[in-house]
Amino acid sequence: AGAAQDGIRTCGTCRGHGQVESRQGFFSMRRTCPRCGGSGKVIAEPCAECHGKGQVQKDADVTIQIPPGIESNVRLQIRGEGEPVPGGVRGDLYCDVRLREHPVFERQGSDLYCEVPLAFPTAALGGSVEVPTLDGETYELAVPKGTQSGKLLRIRGQGLPNRQTGHRGDLLVQVIVETPEKLTARQEELLRELAEIEEANVSRRRKGFLDKVKEYIYGKEQTDA
Repeated sequence: AGAAQDGIRTCGTCRGHGQVESRQGFFSMRRTCPRCGGSGKVIAEPCAECHGKGQVQKDADVTIQIPPGIESNVRLQIRGEGEPVPGGVRGDLYCDVRLREHPVFERQGSDLYCEVPLAFPTAALGGSVEVPTLDGETYELAVPKGTQSGKLLRIRGQGLPNRQTGHRGDLLVQVIVETPEKLTARQEELLRELAEIEEANVSRRRKGFLDKVKEYIYGKEQTDA
C-alpha cells in the first residue's frame, strides 16, 4: 500500500474520519481531508521501493494471440493487462497491429499476389511451373499453351483466411515471360529460324497492330490501296 510494515498511521488532520469540517458563520461544511485523501490513514514510513506511491514501474512480456487473417491497423484488446487502479481492477492493454511487407507475396484482401518468371518455350508450348505458397510448400501450377506475359493464373484456397467467413482466399500468379539475355549458338540458330517462320505467318494480333501503324503513318486511303 506504499508503506513499510507498520508504517500506516491514523490521519491526524481528520482523526481517521476522512473528512474535515469547516465553519463559515452559521454554516458548517464537510469536505474530503486534503492530507489523507479521504482514506483516514497516512503513510508515516513510505515504502523504500515505491516511495509511498503504491506502484512501481517494471517491464513485462505479454503474449498476444493473433487471429488468422488479421489486417494492418486492427486494434487488439488484451483484458487485465493495463494500468492498475488503486483499490480497483487493472485496465486493459490495446495493441495496434502493423503488418510487415512479405518478400514474395503482396496482399489483396484475402487473396495473395505474386510474380513468377516463365521461360518462353513453356509459355508457348504449355507445361508447369513451381509456385511458392504461404504454407512453405510449392505448388505445381499448370501453364496453358500460348500463355502471354502478364497473364494472371489463379490457385484457389492458397490465400489468407477471411476473418468473417473463415474461408481462405486465392493465390493470384502473374507469369512474366523472360527473354534470354545470353544465347548459345544453337539457341540463336533456332530463334532465327523461328523469326523467319513468324514473318511468313504473322499472328492475327500482330497483323492488326501493323495495319494500325500503317494507317497512322500513311493514312487509310493509301493503306487500303
